Amino acid sequence: MRCLALCLALLAVAVAQQSVPAPSAADPLLILRELPRKADTATKVAALRGVALLQDDTVVALVQRHAQDEDAAVRKLAIQVLRYSPVDKAEAALVTLLDDHELNKDETLHAELLMALGQRGNPKMVKLLGDGIWDTRKGVPQARMLALSHIRCKESIDCLVDSLSLGITGGGRKDEKGPERKAINTALTSLSGESFATEHEWRQWWKAARPKFTPSATPRFQDDKQQQQWEKLWSNPFLQAERKAERKAKNDKGN
Repeated sequence: MRCLALCLALLAVAVAQQSVPAPSAADPLLILRELPRKADTATKVAALRGVALLQDDTVVALVQRHAQDEDAAVRKLAIQVLRYSPVDKAEAALVTLLDDHELNKDETLHAELLMALGQRGNPKMVKLLGDGIWDTRKGVPQARMLALSHIRCKESIDCLVDSLSLGITGGGRKDEKGPERKAINTALTSLSGESFATEHEWRQWWKAARPKFTPSATPRFQDDKQQQQWEKLWSNPFLQAERKAERKAKNDKGN
């Protein structure tokens, strides 16, 4: 009888172990979760790339932690993972990162964060992106303008047109040919399908068109090169890498 009880106990343990399999060592979420804080940059980068396309809410908090890493390359990649993440909660994480003073002192990372917010395409982000659109830090105004171009609504055009008169260079003279003005024209063209050279022309067109105008879901550039550049700017590099790897695997198998 005692032997039978022992056998049954051992059987129960065996069944329990089979019903809850140990997580795979190749599980990308597990790898990121258990990543040592002192891991080198290459290891962190590989771990972040591994979760970029996962549809799992727990990914967001783990990636957000790495957006505060001491290594700028890791911080930038973490922002990019949140930018393209299929998880809805990623947007809230990006907004939270705007309050990270240390991260946003770096103009490159701040610009990356603004582009990430534009990538999500939420009209609620228009005001946030429009406030301070003529930030004096290099690349930041362009990031705000281009981010607005990916939020396909009238309010984005309102914000960009209103900002046309605010671009002032040293000496108090508006720069019609600077990189900021080029970015704002590109953003307006992507939203409207129109192309004007001056502030007056944009304002005149928008005043007449606004009541009945709705931006297209995708941009309408007349220039093919501009169209390709815009599509490249907003395409998901993690998804592209996965598809490339799948094609390579298929070709290797065929050979």
